[in-house]
Amino acid sequence: MAEKLIRGFWAAFEKDAVSDLESFFTADYVRHSPQADISRDDFLTVIRDRARAFPDLKTVILDVVEDKDKIAYRWESHGTHQCTFMNVPPTGRTVRVSGITISRISGGKIAEDWSSWQNSDVLHGMSVFPI
Repeated sequence: MAEKLIRGFWAAFEKDAVSDLESFFTADYVRHSPQADISRDDFLTVIRDRARAFPDLKTVILDVVEDKDKIAYRWESHGTHQCTFMNVPPTGRTVRVSGITISRISGGKIAEDWSSWQNSDVLHGMSVFPI
């Protein structure tokens, strides 16, 4: 069930990033990252900004492991940089990034996420700096 939820979220995001994505998350959802923990509303703002910058963004889920109330999945995303993102004006370049996300599921919704990916891959893809 958790895999179906995660795949459903990404399918809905790719179809229409401003749709009712809130329905995939608990009201008290938290996105954990090294920089800061953010709320559901803040996370939805982040991913909607990403969708504006990369309107053709596609995410492929490569591997999935489920255990009790958690699901871990390895993913890869790619899209064309068509709007300002991370203060970088549109470049028209295809950006690829991959990572791993662990989600805790509660009541059939995503309650928490921990995700690891490289911001530098995005910046490199937009030609901000070479790697």
